[in-house]
Amino acid sequence: RIRLGIRHLAPAESTAPSSAATPLAPAASSMASGRDCRPDQWLASLPERQLAPEQDLNRLLLDYLRHQGHLEAAEAFQREARGLPTPETAAVPHAELRCRIREAVQSGRIDEAAELLESARPGLLASRPGLEFRLRLQQLLELVRVGRPSEALDLAQQRLAPLAEARPERLSDLEEAMGLLAFERPAESAAFGHWLGQGQRRRLAGLLDAAIAGRDPEADAEADGDGRDAAARCRLDYLLRLLLWSQDRLASAGVRFPRLTDLAGAGFDGAPSSGGGSLV
Repeated sequence: RIRLGIRHLAPAESTAPSSAATPLAPAASSMASGRDCRPDQWLASLPERQLAPEQDLNRLLLDYLRHQGHLEAAEAFQREARGLPTPETAAVPHAELRCRIREAVQSGRIDEAAELLESARPGLLASRPGLEFRLRLQQLLELVRVGRPSEALDLAQQRLAPLAEARPERLSDLEEAMGLLAFERPAESAAFGHWLGQGQRRRLAGLLDAAIAGRDPEADAEADGDGRDAAARCRLDYLLRLLLWSQDRLASAGVRFPRLTDLAGAGFDGAPSSGGGSLV
């Protein structure tokens, strides 16, 4: 069970939550009084803090599953968890299409992903050349992967080169991707082989998903945790961004506190080696 110190998980979360309802409250209190917060003090204070009710945590998890496209898991969880409303098929805009696009990209079916994207957000690629470049670049990489170099060259000349001329960084990426054609086994290239890794597909899937949700994928990378575009993100994403932003503010103020350093494992620096050193 995630021990999130959030008083309410309403759709419009405040960007300045009450200090009594956040895991950083001991550090915030220490900052106000001019003292640092030791890890043992922070851990000892957790049982006294008002943590989110179970039904709010359930809604947080449900919201995450929906936004990530795990629709079957979301419906099953919604039926079994307590305090949740009846399953709603349209809880997240384009949820089913987003799931299909993500699966298509991660399987290398870029043409199919492009068609689905056009059905979800007509005209989106035409209005965002950077996003179209990333999509077509992945299409080129898939052609290289299956050994169709002549088609990859045609795609680079006809579709990618015009998009890359406007931005030097795009041209650099195109040149590296084209460098794969010089290798008999491009995936084994030490210099350029990473372009054919699964991580490259996952990054594109994330960019497309962000675009369908109404965000500019290129500008979103520069956004900080101040709550911009919070309505378009899942609430868990927003809360984690807010947590990281809060930690940076405390650190910049010279406050020493148990800093969350491992989001996946819920671990933080300064935690004891055993017993209670995790947020989970």
